[in-house]
Amino acid sequence: MSTFRELYDDFRAEVLLYVERAEVTEFVFMRYLTRGIQIFQRRTEYVVGTGMPQLHPNASGANALVWQVPADMLRAIEVFYTPTGDPTDAIRCVLQEYDQFIANVTRDPIGRLETPVDYSYWHDGRLKWISGNYAPLATIYADELHIYPPQTSGSIILRYVPDLHAISSASPQWAPWFPLSANFIPLFNSAHINPRLAPYERTFVAYSLSIYLRSKGAESFLVYEREFEQGVQEAILNKASYFREAQLDYAMAPWV
Repeated sequence: MSTFRELYDDFRAEVLLYVERAEVTEFVFMRYLTRGIQIFQRRTEYVVGTGMPQLHPNASGANALVWQVPADMLRAIEVFYTPTGDPTDAIRCVLQEYDQFIANVTRDPIGRLETPVDYSYWHDGRLKWISGNYAPLATIYADELHIYPPQTSGSIILRYVPDLHAISSASPQWAPWFPLSANFIPLFNSAHINPRLAPYERTFVAYSLSIYLRSKGAESFLVYEREFEQGVQEAILNKASYFREAQLDYAMAPWV
């Protein structure tokens, strides 16, 4: 595991093998590096987060309350509803695409669900709807999470794939690094990539090298582009076993 300063030094040393000067500031390097982390996460879904959506007024202006998903969510993995707010009493929801969810809600009065699979989710003594003890349905629409039957009490537990932002003053994940004049260099010298992503720090440096060398017209960028692609494929293969039972902290940042 290396600090960002050490990764920057590695980056500059390799750049000078191909060009006369490495005209990259520390901040620009961090933009390259963290953009690589973001692309890596979107392609591999390597990091998984857990959150508890909160109730907010409906965006339409109606008085109804809706569950709002985390702002950094890329994809929902599974949803649990707990009527008491106690996670040990959580009921797994049937997560569906919006169209299927609406079809099932529409068929509720006549007791006909959209697919036979929907009949297979039984939870004795839990949430009763239609003619039996069925698990609630859930769907994501825009930034809202809807469950059926509708609930405005209890709690929702959402497991999801989060986005990891490139460094920016607009990102809450990087807020401690700003303002740049006071905070950036001390953290740059001491902080490092989150340990869960650290096995691929070389992959992120390779992405940075490929972007910079391509901007300089150096054909050697292809070497590092292939190295980045190889790292992505290795992460996809390793993820299933390495993170099978792991759940990362909610609102994880790509650095510590």
